Amino acid sequence: MQISIRVVSGEYFPLIVVLAATLAVGAWIFLPAELASLTKTALASAFSCANLFLLSETGYFDVGAHMKPLLHLWSLGIEEQFYLVWPLALWLTPRSSRLLMRQQERNCSSIRKMKE
Repeated sequence: MQISIRVVSGEYFPLIVVLAATLAVGAWIFLPAELASLTKTALASAFSCANLFLLSETGYFDVGAHMKPLLHLWSLGIEEQFYLVWPLALWLTPRSSRLLMRQQERNCSSIRKMKE
């Protein structure tokens, strides 16, 4: 759990710098409607759900990717969600299932040793 917290916290400072710089330049370049969309995307990115927000924004009449300067943050959202959800999912896994997975892992390693 500590590793996932360190990874997520290590990604947050550069993310905040990128979001602040993008919003500053966007305020200077974009029209009000485009700036509103950029602000929503930045807010979703700050809360690690840019992928879900961008998915909800896609459609036939959606603006082009060149008008979404934070589009690349969808993958960071997926990564952060993984680091937050996966340890919780493992913790919630029943103990019997974890023991079964360990036993299968030992069986696989013993089969590999026999082949060598």
